[in-house]
Amino acid sequence: MARKSNLVVTEGALNLIDADYLSQKSKRLEQSNLLKGRLLKPCIGVLIGGNSKRFNISQQDIIDLSVQIKKTAKQLNADILVSTSRRTSPAAEQAVKDEFINYPRCKLLVIANENNHPDALGGILGLSDIIIISQESISMISEAASAEKYVVVFKGLGLSKKHRRFLENYRDKGYIYLKEAKELADGVNEIWLNKPKINMPKDNLKVIEALNKIL
Repeated sequence: MARKSNLVVTEGALNLIDADYLSQKSKRLEQSNLLKGRLLKPCIGVLIGGNSKRFNISQQDIIDLSVQIKKTAKQLNADILVSTSRRTSPAAEQAVKDEFINYPRCKLLVIANENNHPDALGGILGLSDIIIISQESISMISEAASAEKYVVVFKGLGLSKKHRRFLENYRDKGYIYLKEAKELADGVNEIWLNKPKINMPKDNLKVIEALNKIL
C-alpha cells in the first residue's frame, strides 16, 4: 500500500497537453490539407463527444448547438474548427455534417469515426482561442482546460454526482465556464469581450513535483 505522503490527488485527468505539444500539433495541422484557408481570430474550437451510460447527444441537440455556435462566430467574426469523437453516434455525426460541412466559417470538420487525424485534437486546442466542448468526457475537458484557453462547457442531463462535482469544481476554480446550450452565444461573447484571467489546473505539475521528491 502506498504511503499517504506519496499520494497525489488530482482535480481532473492527467494528459499530455503543454505549450510544446500544442505548438507541434498546431503546426502539423496547419501543414496538412485539412484546413480551409487561413484562420480568422478569434478562432473557436468545437469538440463534440458522444453517448455514455447516462448521457447522449441527439440530432436535435446538435442542431440547437449549431445555432448558437454560428451566432457566436458571426458576433465575433470568428472561424470555427469542429471535431466529433469516436463515441459520437452516427445520427449526431450526420447532424454535424449537415450543419457545418458547407458553412463558410467552418475551416475544419473532423468526423472521428471516418478520419480521426492524429493532430486534430491537439491542433484544434492549439489554434483556437475559445473551446466549446460537450460535458460528458472528464479527460477531454481536462485536456481543454490544460491548453490555457477559454473553455466553455455546454450543459446537459444524465451525469453522475461525481461527474457533476468535477464540473462544478472546475467551474468554481475558473478552469471552465458552464453554460446552458441556449445561452452559449451570449456567454461566449461576454467572455471574449471581457477577457477574464485564464486559470489552469496544475495536475501534471503536482505529479512531477511528487515524483521529484521520491526519485
